[in-house]
Amino acid sequence: MAFCKTRFISRLKHLLAAMLVTGLAACSPEADYFTADGNSGHFADHQGKWLVINYWAIWCKPCRDEIPELNTFQQQNADKVVVMGVDFDQNPADKLQPLIKELDIRFAVLLNDPAVFFGWGRAKGLPVTYIIDPQGKLAGTLNGPQTLESLRKAVRSE
Repeated sequence: MAFCKTRFISRLKHLLAAMLVTGLAACSPEADYFTADGNSGHFADHQGKWLVINYWAIWCKPCRDEIPELNTFQQQNADKVVVMGVDFDQNPADKLQPLIKELDIRFAVLLNDPAVFFGWGRAKGLPVTYIIDPQGKLAGTLNGPQTLESLRKAVRSE
């Protein structure tokens, strides 16, 4: 009888452990975004900071011209701003890596279009930059190439 009881308790422990792991996995929310460098995250993790989401394409000359401005802006304002890019052509990660290197993009490039998450339509022209305030609300849409000055003005960081 003691053997059966021990065996029952052992099986019960395994069953409870499996239920706990399964339950935790079911409760963990999926990421809101995935990046070309293999990372993922939740936009809510950036609350308290301005979020600058820029749509670009390799063939877009104004996009290419503004990327150094975005790099510098991210670097100078990392304590209060997160810059993310979106490839308008939606290339997969393996095709994006050479483009990111060619353009010298130094901020995260998203694999999934955040338009779905935020509820705005697909970008119709390039470049376009969406500004999300520290509370997670759309604060503005900037059409055309951006400069350090226009980005500072948009996030009120002057």
